[in-house]
This record gives sequence, structure tokens and C-alpha cells, in this order.
Amino acid sequence: MGPRRMRCSGRPAALLAGAASFAADARAVTSLRWSAVHGHLQPPEPGRLVGFGKAASHGYAPWQPAPHFAVPTLDGQLAYNGSVGASPLVAAVVDYSDPFMAYMVDDDGSVDDFLSLTPTPSAQFLFLFTRPGQAEKLRSRIVQRMDSLQLGSEVRAQWHRQLHFGSMSLDDMREDSDLVATLPGVLGSFRGLRKYLRYWSKKGGRFVSLPRLDCNFQWSRSQGPNNHSPPNPISAELAYIADGCHPAATARLEGRFGLVLEEELRECSIEEAVVKLGGVAPKMQGVIVMAKQDASRLRVIGDKAAQQEGGGSSAWPLLATMVPFDGELLSEVRADAMHVVYECNETSRGDFVVVGADGHLHEVGHVINPWLRTLGWAGQYWEMQKRVFGDGTLTSRLPATVSIFENLTFQGNATVDLTDFFRKAEGHSKLTLEAALRCPGAWNAACGVWDHVATVTVQCASDVGSYTLGGAGEPGGSFNELARLVTPYRLGSGRWLTDVTPLAPMLRREPCTFRIVLSPWVEKTWLWSLALHASGGDDRGANPDLPSDGMPLFSNNDPVLRQTFNADYNTNRSQRVKVPAGTKRVELYALISGHGEDATGCCEFQASRHVFALGGHEFPVELTAPHDLFGCARPADGVEPNGAGGWWMGRNGWCPGQEVKPFVFDVTAALATPSSSGDGSYEATYAGFMWDGKAGAWAQPAAETGYVLMTSHLAFYT
Repeated sequence: MGPRRMRCSGRPAALLAGAASFAADARAVTSLRWSAVHGHLQPPEPGRLVGFGKAASHGYAPWQPAPHFAVPTLDGQLAYNGSVGASPLVAAVVDYSDPFMAYMVDDDGSVDDFLSLTPTPSAQFLFLFTRPGQAEKLRSRIVQRMDSLQLGSEVRAQWHRQLHFGSMSLDDMREDSDLVATLPGVLGSFRGLRKYLRYWSKKGGRFVSLPRLDCNFQWSRSQGPNNHSPPNPISAELAYIADGCHPAATARLEGRFGLVLEEELRECSIEEAVVKLGGVAPKMQGVIVMAKQDASRLRVIGDKAAQQEGGGSSAWPLLATMVPFDGELLSEVRADAMHVVYECNETSRGDFVVVGADGHLHEVGHVINPWLRTLGWAGQYWEMQKRVFGDGTLTSRLPATVSIFENLTFQGNATVDLTDFFRKAEGHSKLTLEAALRCPGAWNAACGVWDHVATVTVQCASDVGSYTLGGAGEPGGSFNELARLVTPYRLGSGRWLTDVTPLAPMLRREPCTFRIVLSPWVEKTWLWSLALHASGGDDRGANPDLPSDGMPLFSNNDPVLRQTFNADYNTNRSQRVKVPAGTKRVELYALISGHGEDATGCCEFQASRHVFALGGHEFPVELTAPHDLFGCARPADGVEPNGAGGWWMGRNGWCPGQEVKPFVFDVTAALATPSSSGDGSYEATYAGFMWDGKAGAWAQPAAETGYVLMTSHLAFYT
């Protein structure tokens, strides 16, 4: 993706021409190919179909070619015949007996957030069902929420074209033709998740598994599975708590779960009861809330909370989950504490799958909270992949390209002679660095859990400089940094383009050594591929060629390492700048991201401001995404969604699963006025500021350990 001066623009990729909709005037179709050919629908191509039906079986995995399949829907048959370059499809299985899925498709807020996504996803969404007759229920529910939201006619029409509802149950599909049975077979190969509280029934002489619905991740991270999950399984005793609204300090809950009845919480909310219990029994395993006997479905504890809103005790984050009313369990626990098992079953039938424009199967990611927009985020991301990379053959469509790494494990370096590359790049005015991230195995489970910075540097043979690639924290911020990438939370399908045109003077017609560096403590599970591309650069306006010269401006690594965002951060941040003769245009390039967390809140989740001044003209960069709980929920801009943690939370200049976006300013006017200095130079300064939440204003840096990775350059065009 390009620098932040540019926004993704243009019309979305074409939707399926004539796709079946659930509008009142929708026309039923007998078959549907993913891509529109000559403006009308095409039937599937004949031939042997690889399926998972009555007579054939096949194990499927991510990154494998998607098999041909067909799905009867309420508006006709939806079919896929292996088309590459078609709109992505996100398929989901709706099982109303699963409280997680029931909340996802039935909660007003969940459905509304999905329908209100911006931009409206242009992918296709297919809902399959475990029981007959449920398709009409969900379709009616979505229409009801559209009416409530008063969506405009164009948005409604787009959703109508893109939402499809399977008219057969999964079991019936499995018993149908191979073509119809294939998609259930694919889902059977993918991994699903079920969450239970299990106990031994004395009456039945067997184990009983109660489905559970965990609390909101933003309210307490102690739910799962995610990168903060409690162990799985947890085996402990369950003790009854008679008055959850007024609990007394007690040691009897140490190491135990506490059972609270929703109908007995008459003087406080569920959330207040959980927080109070965490305060009086900090060593308890967690709180199990039993729903009212007449509850139609379970609810998410802390569902409206902001980030970690439920905290406040030494026990936080505290495990909290809800289970349906069960008379036998209640009776037994009221009599005496009994043994239970809190567990997740990760071998269930898969609930979600993506068919990408590349014609391959993909995972949706980790669905932490029961949000329907999780599917929308997946649709936005794979549509972005289609928009940027098309059918995956980007390299063959560009005039000049050179491979740097292919599936490099963790980190390393490669020396590439760029002489031939720049010969082919002559006449082109844009350089982009393509980065692709994979994991050792096909499944996301093989990926690293945490988000970490990977810095990409370059040093050509004639460059004899010495650079500091990082400090005590994440690497990055040196003058020879070409790009900065951030790994996602346990996902393996990242692919990004970074416009590095202003850094072209760092790349020369000679052997150049590229390095990708991560911190030594990072999980060594990432596979990197890098390539450098040259293209026409029609979107670069008045720049007909690459910059002819450049100069490093400010860095937090070179010549002095000072990344900590403290009172000394802004010391000695000035220098003189000379503009080469014949220069027609000057650009300021800055790459900035804040990391770490200390008592001041700095710097990952704290906003920051960075002001560059040239010739008395200021060029500010304000990184305010930390003020937005969903500041990183931008799959359409390249953020890899649905990681195994709070990937959506806004951060200081970066997001998990995305390249750090550079800022580029046209500073020609600031350096056009004749300099008053005797040598014709201009003063350049830099200063950073942190957000003071109490004062509601920018303030001087005062962090203890939080730090900023920053490097900046000037590019001169003749």
C-alpha cells in the first residue's frame, strides 16, 4: 500500500453480475459462476469435480485450490467452478444451538455493525444452516435491521446482491450430489470451536456439557481462545455464591470457580457482580454466570465495554462466562461444591471458510468476540487483496521487478545486484516494496502468537555508513530502513505494498544488501518474501522520474540512539538543509511508530504528535488512532483482520498485521523562498509530543520506558 498521502480509491471490483439477491424482485438463477463473463451468468464448466460427497472424500486445508461446489439458496443455486479473479466468498455455518453463533447473527448490535461497515464489503457472503427452515429466519432478521438502520437504496441493493442463504441443511447437503456435498466437506476439514462447561451428572450417569458464552475481550481478556487466554482445559471445583451483589471476602473461593445466578442479581448488574467478586476473591479461577431459566439466548458479559473497562482489582483480567440454566447443576452446587471442567473443543466442524480471488481456500481468522462484522472484515481484506494483487500475478504485470527473499525463515539478508533492475525501471517513477508473510504450516495455528516489528533495511556497496538497526525494544528507526512491517496475531496471509519512491536514492545500480531484522525473542515461525517493483507511477502527479538525490533528516537511531519518549527526546533536534541545484520538487518522508507501555500509558496505546519544520513551515504528523477503539479495524487498507488478540484496537502509528504507513509531504514551497543564511541553507527541526488525557492537550514527552521508532528523509526531484 502507498504512503499516507494516498487513499485507496477507485470503484470496488465488479460484483457478480446478476447474482441472486433476497430483494423482493430478485430473480432465481439455476447456477452462478463467481466471475461475470460478457455481463451474464455462466454455468459451471463440465468435467470431473473434486468433491467431498457420498462417493468421494478429500481433506482440504488453507492455500489449497478451492474445489468446485454448488449450494441451493433461497434465491436459486450458487455455484463455483474454480474461477480465479472472482469476488471473494466468505461462507459461514449458522448453528442456533451454539450460543456464540446465535449471538453473532441475532444480536441487534452485532448485525447492525456488520451492515454498517465502511466501506461496504464487496465480497460475497454465504450462510449455511444446521437445520431446515433457519435461512428464512436469518434473512428476515437482516432485512429487519436494514429497515431499522434506514440504509440507503444503493447500500441495500449491494447487500442484497452479496448475501446468500442456503436453503438446505448441512446434513441434507452432505447426502446430495457430490457438487452440493462439497462445501460441507470443506467445512468439515476446517477447524471450528465449541466452548463448554462440563460436569458429571449423577442422575444420568454421564458427563453433561453446557455450552458457554465468554465475556467480551475488551472487558476482560480472560476468555478464549486468544493470546491472553486462560489454560484449556481448567479443572476445578464450582462453588455457589448466594449474593453476588454483596460478596464478602472469603478464602473458600481460592482456586475455585464461583457460580452466580442471573436471576439473583437484583441489586447490581452481572458485570458489577463479577468485578466485586474479583475484588474479594482475587485467587478464584473465575465466575460462571447461570442465565435465567426463561432466557431465550445467552448474552455477552461486558458486551458494551470499552478496552479493559471491567478492571480495577488485582484479579483482573478475571475469567467470566455465561451458561444456560441447568437445574441439576444448580441443585448439586447449592448442596456442595462440585468438580467441573472449563474447556474448548477445537476439533469441531469448521464454521467459516474463505474462497479468495486467488482461487484458494483461506481461514477467516480467530473469531474472538461474537461479532458478525468479523466476517465483514474478512470480506474487506480479501477484496483488498483482489484489488491490489488481482489474481496473484502482480509480478508478471509490472515492467520491472526483482526478487529479494522467498520464504526466508524469521530473518536474514540477501545481496542483490540492482543494475539490471534500474535499467528496466528507466522511465518509470514509482518504486514499491512488496512483502508477503506466511507461516511454516498451512494453518494459522502454525504462526507466531504476538505482534512484532520487522525492519527491512538496505545498504548498497558504495554506502560505507554505519547504522544502528534498533534499541532495547523492537527494531527499526535507522537511516537505512526501507520499510517497517508488523506481524499479526497468529495469522499467515499477510501481503502488502509500500511506496518507497522517496527512498530511491538509497538504492543504486550496484550490489545492495537487504536485511530483515526482528528482535531475538520473537517466535521464529515467520516466512518472509520480499520483492522490489518499478511501475509508471501515474498517481505521483508532477514527478515524471524517480528522485535524483536525497538526504537523511532525523532518526531516533542515528547518529545517536534516543528512542525513549521522555524529557530528553527533543534535545538537539535541528540541522541545516541545502537543496541541490536544479531541484524542482522536494518531498519529506517520515516513518513513525510508538511502542511499549509504562505508567504514563506510552506509547503503543497513546496518541503522539510529531512536528517537522523546514524553513519556518511546519509539517505535523498526528497519530491519534489510540483514541479509537477500532482504529486498527481497517482491513480495506491492508490490516490483516481477525488475529488472536485485540488487533482492532487503535495504536500509535501502526497496526498488527500491516506495514507501517510512511507519511510523505510536498515541502517544495517551504524551501523555495531564498534562504537568509549565508550558505543558502535552511533550518530543519523536529519535535515529538505525547497526548495528555487529563489536560486534553499535547504535552512534552514524559514516558518512562515507552519509545518511538522514527526515521525521516528528504527526496529531491530534478
